[in-house]
Amino acid sequence: MRPLIVPYLPLNPLLPRPKGAKDAEGMKSKFLAVTGGPLRGGKFSQWEGGSREPIIAWWPGKIAPGTSCDTIASEMDVLPTFVKLAGGEVSKERKIDGKDIWPLLSGQNKTSPHESLYYWAGLELGAVRSGEWKLLLREQKVIEVHGQKPKGEKKDKRDKNQKPDRNFTPQLFNLSQDIGETTDVAAAHPGVVKRLMEFVAEMAPDLGVRGNKALGIRPAGHVDHPKPLLLREGREYD
Repeated sequence: MRPLIVPYLPLNPLLPRPKGAKDAEGMKSKFLAVTGGPLRGGKFSQWEGGSREPIIAWWPGKIAPGTSCDTIASEMDVLPTFVKLAGGEVSKERKIDGKDIWPLLSGQNKTSPHESLYYWAGLELGAVRSGEWKLLLREQKVIEVHGQKPKGEKKDKRDKNQKPDRNFTPQLFNLSQDIGETTDVAAAHPGVVKRLMEFVAEMAPDLGVRGNKALGIRPAGHVDHPKPLLLREGREYD
């Protein structure tokens, strides 16, 4: 069996800026933030530019060359997919949210195994997606990364510690027609908004939606006397 290689390619990586170079606003920074093309927003947001990543899968004889699939999946799908490919079974004693996406990778079909997927901002639910529809639930602050703001966003003049507006009205986007999330169509599709809000209601008692404690939240794992495997000097991006 030949190896399967699945590297993740972030759409908004930080690349070293050439020495002495400045950005379009004349600001100096150690890093050059690469934008996600037509996608809106950047790191730490629930816009597509802050969460969407492409994936490359390579397995001669198993995955046909030159094929592509634009069906949404999640990093949490990697575990059950690899376990099944290795001939194992995912533990039934633990709740595993991921799904087997080998049919997507291998080209068997292009139907997502997920009826809905959720975008989180820490412990708060920021958006929910089902098919081509995405409902934004949380006000998005413009967060600058190394002095650079995401493409197409104006500088956020609010205090950086100010919390998002709790009275934010959910916004609906059709990602198949508006990948840049430029037009809120909630008023034109109340039935879609209602259906997506039902997914939110189902999530509330499981993981919560506003940072509240919920029955499905599992305690974090801990290691006695942890020691780093890789020692670093200075800050992470020095």
